[in-house]
Amino acid sequence: LRQTLIREDKAAEAERAAEVTREARILAREAQARRFEAFRGTIAQHKEVLAENARQSKVAKRAVVAQNHRRLEFERLMTEDALEAKVCAAELLHKSRVEVTLEAKAARTRMAVDRHDRLAAGAAK
Repeated sequence: LRQTLIREDKAAEAERAAEVTREARILAREAQARRFEAFRGTIAQHKEVLAENARQSKVAKRAVVAQNHRRLEFERLMTEDALEAKVCAAELLHKSRVEVTLEAKAARTRMAVDRHDRLAAGAAK
């Protein structure tokens, strides 16, 4: 009888040990599942951060490219304006030279006419 009780105690203890082991395995699986979900969440957040960084980088690159285009367009316009101003200045200078030349010719003609008139008037006296 005593042997039977000892066997039953051992069997009950083994069963309790098996139950504790099963519960420990279940808890370990649940903990592992929670860690895995947390890890997946961390990976997802990391991917979102990387995607946002990429988007911001693209936006920043586009802004820099647009700024460079605006700067180059401004420089081109300033160059065109400078060239146009030089052409205008050259045209004005040419016009003024032509006008000065024409004025000088007209003055010489007036002087020649005046001299001719004085000579004619002197000859008529």
